[in-house]
Amino acid sequence: IQLKEQGMLTDPISTVIEKYLNEIGEHKYNIIARDLGMTLKDAQAIGDMIKSLEPKPGRGFADTQDIKYIVPDVEIEKISGKYVVIVNERTTPRLSINPYYRNILKTDEKDDEARKYVRKKLDSAAWLIKSIEQRKATIYNVVNSIVKFQQDFFDKGLDYLKPLTLKDVAKVVGVHESTVSRAING
Repeated sequence: IQLKEQGMLTDPISTVIEKYLNEIGEHKYNIIARDLGMTLKDAQAIGDMIKSLEPKPGRGFADTQDIKYIVPDVEIEKISGKYVVIVNERTTPRLSINPYYRNILKTDEKDDEARKYVRKKLDSAAWLIKSIEQRKATIYNVVNSIVKFQQDFFDKGLDYLKPLTLKDVAKVVGVHESTVSRAING
């Protein structure tokens, strides 16, 4: 197809493509030359031309940067007749505070400014870690309440889906509606 689009496809080249690709791969140009009644130089030139082609021509149309995979925050599995919410640990970063920085606060270092700076950064890091864990717990609680409320839907199908509002879920989980909204919208 590529050679045809370039106006370079001839009968000998077409024959080589159809019948002699293995020989090209094994550099057996003498067989191609003998069978097709051409010079060894011509067989090699055809082989070189074929080797220069894109083996997967569709690859040029793919934009791999646009591929976005969806990874769920939770999965729902039916185990021993009960629906279980499983938090996908791969969707949340695993964060921890390097003990080196905690030890800085324990030293008898006289530089109060440095200690205050490290304390502030450690507090920020601890807050971030706590917030991520809280989000994970909120997502679990929200999905768990939905699963319990929609039990018939999970068992019997779409006809059994019940209306459910953010307010209903927030009340069961014990958080504000906006918290539920943020949890389900990422």
